[in-house]
Amino acid sequence: MKKQLFFLWSVFFYAFLFAQGFGNLDIRSRYGSPMSVRIDGHIVNGMPAGQVNIGNIPAGYHQIRIVFTGGAQASRQFYVPPASTVIIEAAPLKPFRIIDLLPASDFTGGTGYIWQSGTFYPANQNVTSFDFCPDISPSEFRRMYRTVKKRDFDEERAAVIRQIIRDNPCLPVERLVELLKLIDFDNVKLELAKDAYRYLDDYRHIYLLFDVFDFDSTRKAFREFIDEQN
Repeated sequence: MKKQLFFLWSVFFYAFLFAQGFGNLDIRSRYGSPMSVRIDGHIVNGMPAGQVNIGNIPAGYHQIRIVFTGGAQASRQFYVPPASTVIIEAAPLKPFRIIDLLPASDFTGGTGYIWQSGTFYPANQNVTSFDFCPDISPSEFRRMYRTVKKRDFDEERAAVIRQIIRDNPCLPVERLVELLKLIDFDNVKLELAKDAYRYLDDYRHIYLLFDVFDFDSTRKAFREFIDEQN
């Protein structure tokens, strides 16, 4: 009787997932290297792990960024079909890829998280809040801007901006544009824009960076760089 009830519950549960348009992600480190995962700018696992599962994620396209403890990272957009489990394999310094697509019922192992109302919660835990991208306050950004502006040369300003980018993955691209306008030379802006693409989570507005360049050749180089990352 218990087996029958469990079977019926499973059928209804996954029928509900399909009807609501939810799926699962199973992200695995190829060599077991611990990794942190961000999806659409949200931090999934605060503690790096070799395998990270995310259940109940809305079906559709999601931007996934993986950062290994050694510093290597990669980013790519994936499509999650409804009522399915997408298995992704990642390795340091290599592009990550889909290695399998299974029914939603095949979803086990690793460190589990559940997507609820835009936040990732550890599975099987009573958690009321979780870490995600905090806002950069206007006063905090003004301090960043003044710190960059007081430097006299591009090289010095670029070093500060690069540190800001790496320490503040939630920095909006439109704010970064303001900082890059303090740089005179296109080649310096280009290297900072590449850093921004690697580290920042505001992918929806990455196109704004094209406006900071003075020459079409630099815009073309930045576009080619983006194409290589995807």
